[in-house]
Amino acid sequence: MQQEAKGRGLLKTSGILLIIFGGLAALILLGYLIFVGIAAAIVGLDGNNAGGFGYFAVLFTFFLLFTAFCIVTGAIGIHNSKNPERCVSCLVMGIVALVFILFFVIYFLVEDMIGFSMWIFIVIALIGIVLPVLYIIGAALNLSSAKKRKELPQ
Repeated sequence: MQQEAKGRGLLKTSGILLIIFGGLAALILLGYLIFVGIAAAIVGLDGNNAGGFGYFAVLFTFFLLFTAFCIVTGAIGIHNSKNPERCVSCLVMGIVALVFILFFVIYFLVEDMIGFSMWIFIVIALIGIVLPVLYIIGAALNLSSAKKRKELPQ
């Protein structure tokens, strides 16, 4: 009888949470982009006098792509939680997600773009940092279980 990988539950749970929070973030960002686009149309901004609107559109499009990456990362984590030998990709994707989230947090702090309460930002930043860390730990535990299985005689 094969033992269950140590990090399976952690990887699966953090993968589900990445999908949930990535989807919520994508919906919020899409709503924001639609709102800003409508506001720009009402004010009459076009390409010549849009000012920083293009910058924000590019920035939030990048954020939307990142939320899609988080959703895919979560789905791959759920799928590979049963198969510890394939958790190297989960480990790499978790590290990439963590680096990007740290970049976003630092960017927002440096640019002083926090347009809402600092407490809300802290909660969002902590969720954004903790989830990939848990995902990485789950993937690493699964990977170590796979290495131990290879060492044990069958």
